[in-house]
Amino acid sequence: MKTVPTVLRYLTLLCIAICTASAQTAPDSKSKQQVPTVLGEPFTKRLVVDQEQGGIPVCAFMAPATWKEKSQVKWTYSNMSNPVTAAVNIENPSNEEACFLYPAALFFCLRPDGGRKQPGQ
Repeated sequence: MKTVPTVLRYLTLLCIAICTASAQTAPDSKSKQQVPTVLGEPFTKRLVVDQEQGGIPVCAFMAPATWKEKSQVKWTYSNMSNPVTAAVNIENPSNEEACFLYPAALFFCLRPDGGRKQPGQ
């Protein structure tokens, strides 16, 4: 049976591997990257960064350049089945358009529970 710190190390390494694969290095001055445009609106690459773990990027996504973005990565080490969650809000400042990505709501019951958690916690 793996201990909690070992599982957290595996999760952290998995997050780093995903970010390394998805994040691109800054382009050099010789190459020009084409900016994706949809219906005349340019999109930019955004990063969700885990500030609690030293600024590790968690994921990357594309959003319209003028839209405002807020993201949050939250660690709850006592939750062994899902120690990390992330949320993203992307909003258009000029009107009511928005996209909200909420953390997954996980519900489960383990029997026997070993007496660690009381119902309702």
